Amino acid sequence: MVLFLVVIIAGILAALKIYNKLTMGRSTSKRNLTGKVAIVTGSNVGIGLEAVKDLAMRNARVIMACRNLEKGKAALRKFLEG
Repeated sequence: MVLFLVVIIAGILAALKIYNKLTMGRSTSKRNLTGKVAIVTGSNVGIGLEAVKDLAMRNARVIMACRNLEKGKAALRKFLEG
């Protein structure tokens, strides 16, 4: 009975590891997005800002949609500086 439980738990953990590997992580796409337009909401912080960086590096035209204009401008300046 104990061996059966250990095998079941090991199977569940293996399935979770595979699921995480397939669904999480960084984008590794190198696709050129020249001519494409992307609108990113919440683009002055966090995931939104990282999305802006990735899309801009792949030549997309990026529209940063932010609730606060000043914070959006500050994020843009920081991005353009380096």
